[in-house]
Amino acid sequence: MEDLEDVLDICNHYVLSSVATFDTVPFRPEDRRTWMQEHLGDGTGRRLYNELLASLLPYDLEMAFAGVTLPNTQSVKLHQSLGFGHVGTFGRVGRKFGKYWDVVWFERPFRPSFSEWA
Repeated sequence: MEDLEDVLDICNHYVLSSVATFDTVPFRPEDRRTWMQEHLGDGTGRRLYNELLASLLPYDLEMAFAGVTLPNTQSVKLHQSLGFGHVGTFGRVGRKFGKYWDVVWFERPFRPSFSEWA
């Protein structure tokens, strides 16, 4: 928890200067303290995704979906490396910094489909 302000400095940099998030109001420590306690030690995006996908396996889900604001090469590569495939791009779906941004959509099957077993 001693890193909360440093973490928020990083998050707020992206809130104020990028379209990695459509949040427009910087986070305050008092707003994020509980969230940080719940997520302490989660690590990288890959680890978070693996834990999320594993937690969903008991449910009868066919597909996982993800949206990434473009351009964001690192996030696109992360999703592709986790087995997400490109579905399509929605044009001009978010507005920030006086312009509209595209969002690419990905999908990933939870289990192999019947055609993949054949």
